[in-house]
Amino acid sequence: MRMLISLLLIGSLVLSQTYEAGDIISETHQNQVFDICYGDYPTDDFRLSDLNGALNGGDYYIILLDMATTW
Repeated sequence: MRMLISLLLIGSLVLSQTYEAGDIISETHQNQVFDICYGDYPTDDFRLSDLNGALNGGDYYIILLDMATTW
């Protein structure tokens, strides 16, 4: 029984989410670099901070992030 409870506790910690609806993305996460693999973008990499006017020199954008998966 203790083993099962321990596994459930560890599993819940591992699978916990960093962000929930309405949260603000941290500056550290905004500066993570992502490769551009398709589409028209001025550089070869993308950061969420490119869309944040407080970090990109004053150009503010509104974005919608939709993350989905098929399991």
